[in-house]
Amino acid sequence: MQEYRSKKRDLVYSKYGGYKCTCCGITERSVLVLDHINNDGNTHRKFLQRERPLASTYAVYDWAIRNNFPPILQVHCANCNTSKARNKGICFHKSLGKMSNKTLMVDAKASDGVDPLLRTSAVDAL
Repeated sequence: MQEYRSKKRDLVYSKYGGYKCTCCGITERSVLVLDHINNDGNTHRKFLQRERPLASTYAVYDWAIRNNFPPILQVHCANCNTSKARNKGICFHKSLGKMSNKTLMVDAKASDGVDPLLRTSAVDAL
């Protein structure tokens, strides 16, 4: 079971750029996580829990695989992920003006049963 999960994790991380933080560049696998670009991981977990009440990290991996790796996730280290969560969605690296990119806007209010994270449009980040 552990080998199966490891292969699944490797596949997902490879599709999102590999084992490297997209913000600071750290490559230590033990501190890397999948980050929801728009800080909507809680919304996504609630959606996934409709299918799997105890949705875990592996539920996110399964979801990403089923949905052909949509561009709403990225690899971050724990520091950048936490910094982003505590700084209104912007990692301290970006708040220093070192990076810019596009942000995906998510329409999470629709109630048609479609995964809200698949309804996105790209806009310029602040």
